[in-house]
Amino acid sequence: MKKGILWVLLFILTSVALVPLQSAAQELLSEKQELLRALVVRIVNEKDKTVEGTDVINISQEIIVEFLGGDKEGERVQFLNDYIKLQEGEIIFVNYLVTNEGDEFYSVAETDRRGVLAVFTGLFIVTFLLFAGWRGIRPLLSLIAVFAVIFFLLVPMLLSGAPPVLVSMLFSILIMALVMFVTHGFTPSTLAAYLGTTSTLLVTTLLAQTAVSLASLSGYGDDAAIYLNLNTGGELNLSGILLGSIIIGTIGVLDDIAITQTALTAELKLANKKLSRQELFTRAMRVGREHISALVNTLALAYAGASLPLLLLFSLSDISPLLLINREIFAVEVVRTLVGSIGLILAVPLTTWFAILLIHKEDTVVKAHAHHHH
Repeated sequence: MKKGILWVLLFILTSVALVPLQSAAQELLSEKQELLRALVVRIVNEKDKTVEGTDVINISQEIIVEFLGGDKEGERVQFLNDYIKLQEGEIIFVNYLVTNEGDEFYSVAETDRRGVLAVFTGLFIVTFLLFAGWRGIRPLLSLIAVFAVIFFLLVPMLLSGAPPVLVSMLFSILIMALVMFVTHGFTPSTLAAYLGTTSTLLVTTLLAQTAVSLASLSGYGDDAAIYLNLNTGGELNLSGILLGSIIIGTIGVLDDIAITQTALTAELKLANKKLSRQELFTRAMRVGREHISALVNTLALAYAGASLPLLLLFSLSDISPLLLINREIFAVEVVRTLVGSIGLILAVPLTTWFAILLIHKEDTVVKAHAHHHH
C-alpha cells in the first residue's frame, strides 16, 4: 500500500512541476476574452424565434445577469440569449469578449454544472468504498494519478507538437503500470497482466496505424478536431492524434480482460496444482472466450451509444448505409471498435501465457525453497 501511495505522489509531483508547460500552451491559444460566472437575475422577455433559413423554432430570451466573480463582480448586464433556455436564479457561465476597438460582447456559454458533478462524484466514491472497503483507496488514487498524467503531461506534450503516436504509446504503457501496480500490487499475476497488456498494445498500435493509413483517416472527422486545428494554426498532426486517441481508448478494456484472465488462471492453478501448463491454458482460454464475447459487445455498444445522435441525424437523410459508414466520422468509430476488439481477443491468449509462465515459475521457486529447508 505504501509503495502504491509513493508511486501516486511521485507522478502527481512530476505533473505539477510541468504545469508551466500547460500554461504556456494555453497562452498560445488564448484570445482577449474571459469566461465569467454569473447569476440570472431576471428574464426580461422570452419569445419563440425561427432559425434563419430553416423551420426550426428556438427560444430567444432577453436576460439580466449579475457577475459573481472577476473584475466585473457585482456588475449587471443585459443581453440576448438564444443558446439554451434559462431560469431566473440559475448560475451560468458567460463569454465576455472585448474587441480591439473596445466593444464588449456577452453570450451564454454553459450552465454551471459543477455542483451536480461534485455530488455524483461523491456518491460514486462513497458507493465504491462501501463495496470495496479500504482496498478501494488504491484504485481511486491510481485514477487521480492517471488523470494528472493525462492533463499535466500528455496534453501539454501533444500541444507542443511531440510525435502523437509515440507519446500516446509510451504514456499508455506508463498509465497501465500505474493502474495495475498501484491498484493490485506488484505480484506475479499483476506482472503477467501488465506484460500481456503491453504486448497486446504494441500489436494494436500497429493495427490502428495500418487502418488509419489505409482508410485515409485525416483526423478531421468531428468539430473538436477542426477547432483544435484552427486554434493551433494547423501545426498539429491530427491523424496522429486520432491514432493516439485509439491507443489511449484501448487500454481501459485491455486492463479489464488482462487482470481478470490472470486472476482466473491463478485461481485455476490454486484449485488444482497438478494441472499441466497445457491443461491450465486450455481451461483458462475456455472462460476467456466467454468473457471476450461479452466485452466485444460492450465495446461495440459503447461506441454506438456515443454516436447515437449522429446516427439519428444521418438516418433522416437519403444516404445509403454503405455510403454513411464511409464518412470519416463513422469510419473512425468502426476502426476504433474493430481494432479494440482485435486487441481484446489477442489479450486473452497472451495474458494467459504470461500468467502460466510466471505462476509456474513462482511455484517452482517455492517448491525448491521448501525442499532446501527440508
